[in-house]
Amino acid sequence: MAEEFITLENGLRVLIKPAPLHSVALAVGVGYGSLYEFNHPETSGSSHFFEHMLFKGTSKRTWGQQNEQVRTHGIYRNADTYYERIVYFTVSSRRSFDVAASILSDMLKNSTLPPEELKKERGAIINEIRGYYDDVDSILEDHTMSVLFANRPPSLPVAGTIKSVKNITRERLMEIYKASHTPDNAVVVAYGDIIDKKRALKSISDYFGDFTGRASVKKIDFDIPKPRVKESILERDWLSQTYAKINFLIPPRKHINAYGRYTSTALSCFSYMLDYRLFDEVREKRGLVYSIQSMPFTQSNFGVFSIDFGSRADEADLVRELSIRELEKVRNGEVSKSELSRSKRYLQWLINNRLDEAEKSAEGIAEHGVIYNTVPNLDSLRSIKLEDIIDAADRYLNPKDSVYTAVVPKQKK
Repeated sequence: MAEEFITLENGLRVLIKPAPLHSVALAVGVGYGSLYEFNHPETSGSSHFFEHMLFKGTSKRTWGQQNEQVRTHGIYRNADTYYERIVYFTVSSRRSFDVAASILSDMLKNSTLPPEELKKERGAIINEIRGYYDDVDSILEDHTMSVLFANRPPSLPVAGTIKSVKNITRERLMEIYKASHTPDNAVVVAYGDIIDKKRALKSISDYFGDFTGRASVKKIDFDIPKPRVKESILERDWLSQTYAKINFLIPPRKHINAYGRYTSTALSCFSYMLDYRLFDEVREKRGLVYSIQSMPFTQSNFGVFSIDFGSRADEADLVRELSIRELEKVRNGEVSKSELSRSKRYLQWLINNRLDEAEKSAEGIAEHGVIYNTVPNLDSLRSIKLEDIIDAADRYLNPKDSVYTAVVPKQKK
């Protein structure tokens, strides 16, 4: 029987999941991210601002008092922002679970976004964004999203822009905080070293039960037309090699194929079958790259499948050609049952490895819960068959529909 969230009287959804670990993670997912900011560019980066600011003080605890509690009880805390959610989390021993729940619930309910802390974090975030401008992977990722989703919400940088971060006011952040951080727009996940599920649920109910409000933020609906360009190249004079992506638009995460199974799971299996071939053909046989890999990335209303590599500038076209050639072989069904089994075993290992980490598991469940209102079903991998994979690849990974993006060394004149 599939696991389900328990809904408290105030609308907050809760999942308690024991696991044989030595720590327990407590994650709070909130339905707000960069996709919500698109129609209000002056708020771009507000979700990322909350990732920084909700640790900075509440009406009950100053930043110093919160920090002292965390250190005294050996609690690790952090947050993460993405297109459709923010997740705040702690990792601690079982005996510090109540303290962690107290701190996280206080952040969700009573943050004050202190002006003096906001000023400091504004500077820190701007420096973080500047760091992205120096990182080729970040440059390529942002460029790719702007090409694939021009003038659509996914093209907006998750962290915002320097201009938007400079200009967003505390008053506007507080408005968005009250409109988004509400019990009907959040989930709480406890994962790991939990002996008594009823006691853990009671603790969460006690700390989060007086959480009030109703969300008024809305994610932007959008269509996804075919990209207008087939290739887009950026130059940077400080690079010594080319970094590139071969991209395909794919269905969102919840898309069900003709066989009644998830397309994204089928494409994940395809990815690992393809990766073995790319590594053997491009790296092992020819030594053209250090690293080459493919990966499907899906959200609730869009998805991208990419092959990523870095190579010498004068060999990038060859790597691109070889990658498409290997993709076509798998797409045309030139695969064996043993390759499918190997791919599924590797994916299962990745899932099991994630389940061994309290933080990643709690964060992943919280993300899935706040976006889809369900607990992720890890058994879907077992039902995937070869026809699912070939069908998904045939429909969505046609080289004629690919878009090539790259950051290359600037040509000397």
